[in-house]
Amino acid sequence: LPGRSGRKGPPASAAAARPSSMLQLFGLLAKSFSLRSSQLAALLAILSLVAVNSHLVFWPVHVQRQLGWSDVQWLHLEGRYSIWFGLSGSLAGGLVATVIGAKRAVILGLIALAACWFAYAACEPMWTNSQVLVTLFLAESGLAAFLQVSMFALFMGICWPPIAATQFTAFMALLNLSNGLGAKLAGPIEAGLGIVGSHLGLGCLQIALVGVVLAIDPDQVRRVLGEESEHHQPSPDAIPPGD
Repeated sequence: LPGRSGRKGPPASAAAARPSSMLQLFGLLAKSFSLRSSQLAALLAILSLVAVNSHLVFWPVHVQRQLGWSDVQWLHLEGRYSIWFGLSGSLAGGLVATVIGAKRAVILGLIALAACWFAYAACEPMWTNSQVLVTLFLAESGLAAFLQVSMFALFMGICWPPIAATQFTAFMALLNLSNGLGAKLAGPIEAGLGIVGSHLGLGCLQIALVGVVLAIDPDQVRRVLGEESEHHQPSPDAIPPGD
């Protein structure tokens, strides 16, 4: 009938574009990471989880050896209550990133986690009180999850659409590298700064990363490179526009 057509699909400009070869894919990935915001986001990914994962290595050892906790007590805290706080932090991170923007949410997460590290140091005379330790660790678990989900949202916004899946995977790999660096540096951090100084150092690291986030322009990649690459062709299985 006039005025009616078959299936309607997305506009041609919205059709998914895919690299034609692995060589082209890596070329486009390098092009995207040549921009300042992508590089700063990569630096953020590498450093963002160092504090959390360092703490998860040296703190349980200190709690059990110096503060008299048993393995069962610590595992009960880490494997039960902190999981629910982490889940709540993840949900909150996604909601806050939607409401105020991913960049602001990451900054909020970094500042809040830094405050948590400083609170650990300030409460050192009260570490023998198990309720204080439980409260601090649960806050840490929730805030760490909040920060990670906020970074996911930021990284998704930075990724260049033609290679978004690959670029986002690269950011996730860098976060895994951050996990490894944190575990590797845990011993030297505690040995060099002491247990209280380590918490102060972790807090300073988180605050320093706020400067990195402030310098990130989440729209730079799309603004400079466009939504699609001129080397791409529409996906062969994309539904064409109307008749």
